[in-house]
Amino acid sequence: MHPIKQWGFLVKNLDKSMRYWTEVFAVGLWWVYRNVTVYADYCGEKEKMTMNAGLAFQNPMQIELIHQTNHSISPYPSFDFCNKEQVIHQIAYFTPDFDAAVEKAESVGMTK
Repeated sequence: MHPIKQWGFLVKNLDKSMRYWTEVFAVGLWWVYRNVTVYADYCGEKEKMTMNAGLAFQNPMQIELIHQTNHSISPYPSFDFCNKEQVIHQIAYFTPDFDAAVEKAESVGMTK
């Protein structure tokens, strides 16, 4: 298995979270994407979701900060973070052969 390459966090405030990661963990420079529109099919619902995102690297680890900016249904739900500013949402592995990884996932029952 390949090593984990990304940690993704849901955040309440992208700029505040990027500043925190920079000051506390020395993570940065940040690539920032604002007002990104994604049309998601999530749990059978088709929704237009908007978000801001920041990406940075700490050695080989990519850090992704995700701030959903509307209240549509999505994989990035707006929920009470238990009074936290950010929560971990996902980990990711990078693959050198995406098509082979999709084929393997579908062979064990995963669907798109």
